Amino acid sequence: MNFERFTDYYQKKMKYNLHINKRLQAVSDYFHHEHAITTSFSSKDNCFAYIVRFIQQHEDNAENILEELYNILEYPYSSQNLYFINKLETSVQKDDFVRNIKRVFGNEIIFEDFTYNLRDDVEYDANDEIIQCNLNYEESIEDYSVNEIRRKSLGTIKITFDLKNKKFFSSESPNEKSHKNIIDYLLTRGYTISPFYILKRAVKIKNNNFTDFSPTTLLIINLLLGTLPSLEYRVTLDSINFTNTDSQDIQRMTLNGTDLLSSNEVLQRIHNGDTVHTLKVSLAKIHSNNDSEVYHGASFKIDLRGKLSFIFGDGDDNEVRNREICIHIQNSLMDLIYADDTVQKGVSLIADKLPKPKTFNEIVSIIQAELLEIIENEADKVAIEKYFVEKYAIATL
Repeated sequence: MNFERFTDYYQKKMKYNLHINKRLQAVSDYFHHEHAITTSFSSKDNCFAYIVRFIQQHEDNAENILEELYNILEYPYSSQNLYFINKLETSVQKDDFVRNIKRVFGNEIIFEDFTYNLRDDVEYDANDEIIQCNLNYEESIEDYSVNEIRRKSLGTIKITFDLKNKKFFSSESPNEKSHKNIIDYLLTRGYTISPFYILKRAVKIKNNNFTDFSPTTLLIINLLLGTLPSLEYRVTLDSINFTNTDSQDIQRMTLNGTDLLSSNEVLQRIHNGDTVHTLKVSLAKIHSNNDSEVYHGASFKIDLRGKLSFIFGDGDDNEVRNREICIHIQNSLMDLIYADDTVQKGVSLIADKLPKPKTFNEIVSIIQAELLEIIENEADKVAIEKYFVEKYAIATL
């Protein structure tokens, strides 16, 4: 790649981009890992000026350097932070576990279509028993048209071993295949990591379900109206997806809003027995800190259809809080699935807080009955009855 082409590409790529800071950090990491230079950039102009000076000092290798920087800037950054939460089982002592992880990621890893390299040293927080690895990855694919291996994607993925809570997280990478691949690799090294499948486990609720409500709906209603408020979260449902394959009309529906659990559309889908498969939730929590209140909030999607995952919005980048939310919700879902009273509690919550919306026919009938009670004149009563019969034939007389 020549300098003119790279300059044009750089200006377009860094103009009005939501992920400029991530790309600036990626360029800084490139110089650190590839050229043993420690530097940081405060702006895109500052970064570009540095690249120009560096190219001038390395004219013989300029095109290769620009090609590498081009690939760095093409990282598939996402405005959403994807978290997969998995069960981690181990009987290895903590210090031995940390040493094993450092040994596993001490060298370049090539597994199936992916290559991994540790970006920084393995981090270990002994108090919280957290081990973190930031990895650069490259996905390759065989191009049969030219009979060669070519790069398909580049990116970063963070993996976290939470020994205290016995959880394994993979996050940051928008490439879902990388999340599966890194777990598959760890399985070959003897680590016991298994994903959570909510729909498969929810069969237990289905077997105990004596109602017309969907098992996942009962599960989610318990979570939103019972469990999360008990954990002192303020809960807002931002969107919800329903499926009903038995419906002759609308089989799939996505509803968005600010007070969805009060909307007639959502209430009707719940009472129709529709299945919830994804939802977007905003949580807020207020902590006391030195006699003052500190607000913490996060918005994320929960996908129940496959492996349990959470997608946090851009800006929700508090790593500790995000993990805490994932753990709370995953543990809560497991508790609800295996509790004996989940169905009964769900039915009670729906009856108390989510009553079935009245149909148009029922509303008209109520209005008619109330008018007939208010009006005393018999002639007027006859006129009212005639009006409803002629205007609304569905009215009950």
